[in-house]
Amino acid sequence: MAQKAVKFLKKYLVDDQDRLLRTAYSDENRQNVFQISKPILAFSDDYAFLIQALLDLYEADFDESHLKWAEKLQNDMDEHFFDKEHSVGYFNSRDSDSTVFARLQEDQDGAEPCANSVASNNLLRLSDIFGDKEYRKKAGDIFNGKVMVF
Repeated sequence: MAQKAVKFLKKYLVDDQDRLLRTAYSDENRQNVFQISKPILAFSDDYAFLIQALLDLYEADFDESHLKWAEKLQNDMDEHFFDKEHSVGYFNSRDSDSTVFARLQEDQDGAEPCANSVASNNLLRLSDIFGDKEYRKKAGDIFNGKVMVF
C-alpha cells in the first residue's frame, strides 16, 4: 500500500516543474469537484514528512527509487526553506511565496512534530546512508541554533 501511495503522490501531487504540491486530491471523474485554479506548493512540513516516509519505505523494501526521491526532496527543501542566513532551521513557507508577510520557523513540537524536528532526523538518516557530512552539519545547526522569527 505504501508503494502505491508513493506512485500516487508522484502522479498527482508533483507538478510539471517537478515541485511537490500541497493539495487535496479528488477523483477528476466525479461531478461538482472543487477545482483549485492555482495549485498550492507544499510547505516544509509536507516535505519533511514525505521524506521521512520515503526513508522508512526504503528501509522496508530497499527500492532505491524511494531513496533517490527522498534525497531530491531534501535538496529541494534545503534550497527553498532552509534559513541560509542564520543556519538554524527551516521556515514553514517557501522562499518564493509572496503571499506571506513574515516567514516563521517552529522550534518545538506540538500535537505533531514540527518540520524542524522531522527534518533534522531525516538529515541524520540521509547523512548515514550517503556518508554526506553536510547533512549531519545541517542537522547539528538545527539542534544548536535558536529558531528565528522574521
